[in-house]
Amino acid sequence: MAKKQKQEKDYCPLCSGVLEDQTVTHEGRDAEGHLYAFENVPARVCDQCGEIWLPATTVELLDKAMTQAKPKKTIATPVFDLAVR
Repeated sequence: MAKKQKQEKDYCPLCSGVLEDQTVTHEGRDAEGHLYAFENVPARVCDQCGEIWLPATTVELLDKAMTQAKPKKTIATPVFDLAVR
């Protein structure tokens, strides 16, 4: 019978909280500045400060999706200008 390996905890470089595996919604932009939204993104999230860390493999998937995948839907995004006139 194979033993289960105990997974070591990873800690947040910002606050030393524990990083937990979660899925998140993530926004990103391509080189031209186009905004993209991604759902169910695998991430490491700090249980203390809430900082989100994306593994390199996840970032590669996001980059590939922006150039090769068909989005499941398209949404309009309101843009607000808070400049004082």
